[in-house]
Formats: sequence, C-alpha cells, structure tokens
Amino acid sequence: MTPNSRKWLLPIFIALSLSLHAQKNFQPGYVILKNGDSLRGQIDNRDWSINPRSIHFRPDESQTRDYTTADLQGFGVGGDEYKSGTAKLYPYSTDVAVLTSEQYNPAPYEKTVFFRVLVKGRLNLYFYKDSTNVDYFFVGRADGGLQQLRLTSTVYERNGLEQYSLTEVYKNQLTALMNDCTPSARHITRTGYNETALRMLVFSYDHCGEDTAENRMANRNGRLHLYPVMGYFNNQVSIKSTAYDMSQVRFSSYGSVAAGAGLIYTQARNREQFSFGAELLFHHMSSQSPRFSENNFTSIDDRLDYNILDLNLLFRYTYPRGRVRPFIEMGLANSVVFSNTSTRSEYDNFDNSVVRSPFLQGAFQTYQPALLLGAGIRAARWNLEGRLAKSHGMSDREDVSSPTTTLYFLVSYWL
Repeated sequence: MTPNSRKWLLPIFIALSLSLHAQKNFQPGYVILKNGDSLRGQIDNRDWSINPRSIHFRPDESQTRDYTTADLQGFGVGGDEYKSGTAKLYPYSTDVAVLTSEQYNPAPYEKTVFFRVLVKGRLNLYFYKDSTNVDYFFVGRADGGLQQLRLTSTVYERNGLEQYSLTEVYKNQLTALMNDCTPSARHITRTGYNETALRMLVFSYDHCGEDTAENRMANRNGRLHLYPVMGYFNNQVSIKSTAYDMSQVRFSSYGSVAAGAGLIYTQARNREQFSFGAELLFHHMSSQSPRFSENNFTSIDDRLDYNILDLNLLFRYTYPRGRVRPFIEMGLANSVVFSNTSTRSEYDNFDNSVVRSPFLQGAFQTYQPALLLGAGIRAARWNLEGRLAKSHGMSDREDVSSPTTTLYFLVSYWL
C-alpha cells in the first residue's frame, strides 16, 4: 500500500461510517394502511427537511418494507405525524432570482406527498417544504380535501432594481374559514405565514370559546377598538307641572338621525364577555307644543330646538359563543345641550302681536345625565343594538319636571 493510498483511507472510512449510521436511524413508530389498519414497528426517521414521498418501515428486526403515499393514510415517528394527501400547489418565492429565472413556473400543479400534521381538530393544519426550501401551509376539514394557504409573488422594478411583493391571499381564505369564531377571526390580520403563528391561530379556532393557554396568550392584553356609530333616535319630553302656564305644555315626540364615534375595550379574560366603552353621540332635538290659552287675553305655544352631545359610558356583557353573539349593556349618558334656541311665544288674542322669550328662561339645564339600558347582537365587527335612556330633562324649576325618554336604534362597526 502506497503512502498516497493510505491518506485516502481515513476520509473514506469516516464517510462510510456516517453513511451507515444515517441508514440505521430506526425509531419506534407506526403506519396506517389505506384500509385503516395500524401497524407498529420502527421507521427510519430522517428528520426530513423536505417532506418524504416514501418511508422505510420494519415491523421487526428481520424485515424492512418501503411504503409510499399510495400505500398509507399516514404514519408517525419521533413525535411527528404525517398524512398522505394530494393537493393543488400554487408556487411562490421570496427570491427575485428565482422569480425572474426562465425555469420558474407559477402555474399550479397537483402534489402528492406526506404532509406533516401541525394541528388536528375541526380545522386541520399541515406543513410542506419543497426541494427549493420554500414553506407551504395547508388546511382541511376532516370531511374535505387539502387547501393551500396561499401567498402570491409579484416582481416589479424600482429605481432600476427588480424587487418582489407578496400578496397575503391566505388571510382572506382564513377569514372565510373562521367566520363562525369571532375571537379567532380577529387575529387573522396579524397572523404571519409561519408555523408558530398559524399553529396558534388554528388551535385557537379549533377550541373557540374554550379557556386554553393558546387563547389566553393570543388575547392576554385585551383589545381596544375605535368605531363609528350611526342610527335613529326618538325623543319624548313630558312636562309635568302645577303651574298653570306650564301644565298644558305637550311636546310631540321627535325622531331623527344620531351619529358619532366611540372606543370600546374588550377584556382578555372570560372569553371577551366583558367590555367597557366611551362614546360621543350627536343628535338634534326639535318639537312644537300646541297653542293653549293662558287666559282670555293671551295664548301660548312653546318650541324646543337645540343640539345634544352625549358622552356615553357603557358596560357590556356579551354571550361568549357563536357567530352571532347577543349582548346587554348599561351605563350613564352625560348629555350636554348647546345651540339652544328654544322659545316661548305669547300671543295677544286681540291684536295678534307676539312676544318671544327663551323657554324655561333662567331654569333650562344644559347638562342632563341619564341612565342607559340596552341590548343587541354582535356579528364579527358589526354591532346592532337598541338603547333606552331616561333622564330628568331640562327643567330646573321646582314646580316643573320634564322627564325625558329617548330610544336609540344604532349600528356600529369596530375598526
């Protein structure tokens, strides 16, 4: 043996040893045949960086058999579970060189491999990595096929350089799939295309409404939503008095549009059952009382005309389950009157002259607190509700009370 030949022996020996070691990584596992039967034995676990199309299985030390996707429903080894399946794969890339190469073809095609199972439940999540080291995620229900959660790549030029952008189609797909679980659906816009984020989201959906660690983690800080609100209100002012000049005042009810905006905080605990909100709501009040005779010489009518800005402080309880969730609420309305042009008109019955003065002159309260009670339904970010507000009204006269009842029918959308 020459010196030159001896210097190659060590590298060859090391390579053969490593190769033999790699070929003997059999670990306890199981396979599920196409007919549903399970076999336990050992599987050659390669810690596949690319999803396998076939595996080596030995039920005992004396024999080894190769299984492909055509033979198995799935298998498990080393704590991982794989499912045999065929799915339509839509290629994408985050490498501009790949996207602009002549070999790159974005057309979808059928792919049959063993998909790694990430989450099992009413919605399952699967993982696949191709030979170019690109990650793909798939979802599917127990009674359906596999659907790729899609990213689409687009190449464009900026300042003479080719760049790419990704369209997150998967977020629209997940929104459609999870529309029956509002708490999970809210996280979709903030969910990245990676195993950790998607695993947590799908697990949260599969256990919608349950007090799980994943749900508590996803919601640990609660949420603050800004929302516009708009609707219809109907206001009824009742004047009650022992004074003759006020006892005959009868205002008709008045209805119009109310609009505003608010902030609501949903508490992280207890499945978002409890929330607290502050809201500004604007509406206008106008009503005319019929003319009545004060005496033989004078007749009177009154007119209300003013703007109202409500600062509503609300506490809400929402039923924690379902796609459409009923709620009840209570709170305090702090109503402030401004641009008040309410008047009392006194008519001379002989010459028809008129004298006008402010209604409840010197005794018109501009701050009118009220108790609020309400109920409604919430579907995703939409809220539809009815409210009842009761206040003592605008009168500050001891001999005049003006209880006021307001009904609201409102719709809002959480941003």
